[in-house]
Amino acid sequence: MAPTNEIEKSIEKMWREILETDQISIHANFFELGGHSLKAMMLVSRISKQFQVQVPINEIFSRPTIKELSEYVQKTDEKTYLPTIERV
Repeated sequence: MAPTNEIEKSIEKMWREILETDQISIHANFFELGGHSLKAMMLVSRISKQFQVQVPINEIFSRPTIKELSEYVQKTDEKTYLPTIERV
């Protein structure tokens, strides 16, 4: 099933880049497609930067589909984003 909204489209694009694959169903499981903890960390970082929300790594494990992650991002308050502070 193809993405149905902009958040799903963005997350699907991230998955394609991280998992180095073509089209992905919004119901596909990240880990069944070759994802692992390091790739999950990359995904969390990209989602946080793009949507300005903090996504704990455990959310990728408990919501391993684009559909579930999209719903989480939609429900998460943008004020929870904690930008990293660069150290000089």
